[in-house]
Amino acid sequence: MSPFATVGDLGALSRLRAAVDACEARLAAEIDHLDDFGNDAAGVLRQQSGCSLANAKRAAERARSLTEMPNVADALRKGRITAEHADALIGGAAIVGAAAVDSSAPLLDTASMSLVERTRRAVGDWVRKQRAGMNGEELYRRQRALRSLTISQTAEGMLKATALATLPPERRSAR
Repeated sequence: MSPFATVGDLGALSRLRAAVDACEARLAAEIDHLDDFGNDAAGVLRQQSGCSLANAKRAAERARSLTEMPNVADALRKGRITAEHADALIGGAAIVGAAAVDSSAPLLDTASMSLVERTRRAVGDWVRKQRAGMNGEELYRRQRALRSLTISQTAEGMLKATALATLPPERRSAR
């Protein structure tokens, strides 16, 4: 087999993987919309694929987010971007809103033509510019929505506090 044919086959396989990821996201979103006595997409994905809980939760979050981002979902389905690109765009959407990211053609073009690391940097830069234009009240509302605190009691009767925060893309470390 020639090197050119091998590279071409690898490109086709990458586009196929993206289409499979898009299909998985669509099915996971459907699972979340079912009234099935508490089964969520992350649990079903973990059970059916044998993946880690972290990967199942990431895929379920991707599924939820892509329902609000049809242009990103379409690019993933067509193999223009990978699931990692979609996750980078979804990270930006968590900060400035899904509609803003989904309607940014230049951002989606950058994702479709760049490696994931470049896309993450571009999303971080884009988010910083968008946040600079937000009024203080809107920025405060979005920042509050990204934080949560849960207080529960353990079996031993101790109080347990769990704080969660979603960091903006520019503050996340590359994985």
